[in-house]
Amino acid sequence: MPALLTDPTQFQNSLLGHQLAAYLPDGEDITYLDRAIFEASSWVQRYCGRKLAAPPATTVGGTAPTAPGSLSIPVASVANIDQLDVAVFTGTAETIEIAGADVTGQGGAPYPYPGTLTLTTPTATSHSPGDPIQIYRQERYEIRGRKTGAGTDDGLPFSQEGQVAQMHAPKFGFGVSSRLIFLREYPVLSLFAAFETLPWSNAETTVSLQAIYLAKEEGWYRLPVGFYNPQATMWRTQYAAGFCAGPDDHRDAVHHVVAAKLAQSDNPLGATSIRSGDQSFTNPTQAYMDRAIKILEAGNYVRKGMV
Repeated sequence: MPALLTDPTQFQNSLLGHQLAAYLPDGEDITYLDRAIFEASSWVQRYCGRKLAAPPATTVGGTAPTAPGSLSIPVASVANIDQLDVAVFTGTAETIEIAGADVTGQGGAPYPYPGTLTLTTPTATSHSPGDPIQIYRQERYEIRGRKTGAGTDDGLPFSQEGQVAQMHAPKFGFGVSSRLIFLREYPVLSLFAAFETLPWSNAETTVSLQAIYLAKEEGWYRLPVGFYNPQATMWRTQYAAGFCAGPDDHRDAVHHVVAAKLAQSDNPLGATSIRSGDQSFTNPTQAYMDRAIKILEAGNYVRKGMV
């Protein structure tokens, strides 16, 4: 399940990549660089505490239609697809949870990294090569006694609708009710679907998204006034979040982590300095990592906490 915030061509065309071209092993430049970029992108996302890349759109791969009942699907690219994401086959509206995604082959395939999606449930229909697939993030959130939403809830108009909403939203006989649902990834681009499971029920119900307020920058949405959502209710949300086109500082941070890996490959023991003949050179590995961290912190990409 490779994370990918840049690609080999972007790295090689950058000033940093040009300066470090000599560090690439002869005869296996792209394979080596692919792996370094996968690892560096994953490191950056772990450091930031969230997935920076938006869930991608891809297509069915292969050369022949897949059979109904398949538990794996070849796709044109598996980059930035994660376990428990959902794949929406837009031609049939079939939505299936993803169990895993892997690049094809032992050594990996070249950019854009074709591979295979492993699904948690079999497909219901056949899918042909080239059929579009949209990926959405998916997560579950349990209501833990948050307040009802905004302070203006207490200032509802003295109408039948307003009074019923005020009576039902925070009470209705079961603990605290909440109107806020928090999402791990941000910025949120769109909500695809939401499902609610009440604490005394094992049955999910689909929730309409028409009256929901979405705070895209912060990563949460608010239910309409009067929505009954008691403590311990479980929410499952499918949504798109992240950056569709990685900002320059994302790529720059990843490039510096790649540079650290390349420098370390020339110094596998991690010596702080390297001697060549009569000259001694300071190993730049830590300096590259420190620079990557400063770039991410300055861009405010690091999650400071999760409510």
